Parts: sequence; C-alpha cells; structure tokens
Amino acid sequence: MNKSLFDRIVQQLLPEMGDTGARKALIESALFESPVLAHIEWSGAAKVFTVRVIKRLYDYDPSALTALLTELKTQVGSTRQAEIDQLIRELTSPTSNAKGHKTMEPAILIAFLIEVGRWAKSELSERWKLRRDQQEADLTKAAEAEATLPTQIESIVQEKSPRDVERIMTLIERKRDAIFRARSAKLADREEYDAQRLMKAAFEQREAEHNKTIKQMLNEIEDDLQELGFEVERESV
Repeated sequence: MNKSLFDRIVQQLLPEMGDTGARKALIESALFESPVLAHIEWSGAAKVFTVRVIKRLYDYDPSALTALLTELKTQVGSTRQAEIDQLIRELTSPTSNAKGHKTMEPAILIAFLIEVGRWAKSELSERWKLRRDQQEADLTKAAEAEATLPTQIESIVQEKSPRDVERIMTLIERKRDAIFRARSAKLADREEYDAQRLMKAAFEQREAEHNKTIKQMLNEIEDDLQELGFEVERESV
C-alpha cells in the first residue's frame, strides 16, 4: 500500500471514527469474531486512532482492511460508495499487496509515539519528552506532539537511511505490541480476580510479571528512540 492509497483510506474512515462507540460498532461489525479485534486499542483522537487501526489491520491481513471498507460502504451514499470501490480495487491489486521495502509513514510513527507516551504515564507514572534540534515534544500531550514531531521526524529521515528508520520503527512496533498484550492480560486477570475466579496470590504474581514486561519494553523503546535520533527525558508525574 503506497502513501496515496493510505491517505485516501484515512480520509474515508476518519468521519466515522469520532467517538469510541461509533468506531467500535463499525469495526466489530465488519470483523465479527476476528482475532485482530483483541489487539485494537479503542481510545485516542480520531486521526491518531484511524491511522493506527488502518496500519494494524493491513499488517494483520489486508483482507481485514478490505472488510472494514466494505462494511463502511453499506453506510454511506452513492458518491462515497464509488470512492470506496476504487480504494478496494487498489487495495486488492497485486501491486498493492506485493512484498517489499516499506516506505516510512510519519503519521504512523507519530501515532506509535503518542501511544507509548500514554502507556508510560499510565503504567510507570512517567511523562516522556522527546528532544531534537532544540524542539521538544511531550508525548502525553497529543496535540503538541502532532505539531512538533513531523519536523523532528523529517530531520531524522534526512540524517538516516530509510532502511535504518524502518528497522527501528519495526522494533518499536513489536515492543509496543508486547506492551498491549501485557496490558490486556492485566485487565483479564483483574476481571478474573474481581469475579473471585483467581486467588489473590496468583493475581499479584501475574500482575508483577505483566508490569515487569511493560517496564522492560518501555526501557527498550527508550533505547530505540535514542538510536533513532531523539533525546528522551523521563520524569515522574
């Protein structure tokens, strides 16, 4: 999927992603009982969420993204239906799904970083600030980060090769996914404990293991960001 196609899919889905209930209803209807639903973080601003979910569905299986567009098509007028049909044709074409070197999408990296900042705050009670070229981005403040990060990322792209940037992005994404799985497991264990189906000692042991994983992944992400070219400041909140 090239950037033009990616951006047009974002434009089509964005109006339907204004609130958590609407986005969840649409996506769950399109992907009923699909395993990928368990790996979607439903919160976040509409643009950040839309970029993130498109990337996740495409990486999981391009047909999942096609299914979402097909579901959207049933809920819009004829003009948008024709536009969505064109998107689906391009998305399912052999050239769109050909394996090869991926172009870095700054919007995707920004969405990743804002998500990392939110988790650092919720899981470690830390605020993360990224500095580069005398500019600072507070990852816990989405609007500020979205305004500052594009310039910082452009500077990084000019300095490093696309392959290096892609490699580090992939590392960050994998660790972010590990954090998501650990957080989901924590919530599931809490539900089991609250329902008295899990003993306190077992619950506390599991929670400690999940917290250890989250902390380790965030520490490694800090190293990745430094390798990418950011100065990372972590402060308690």
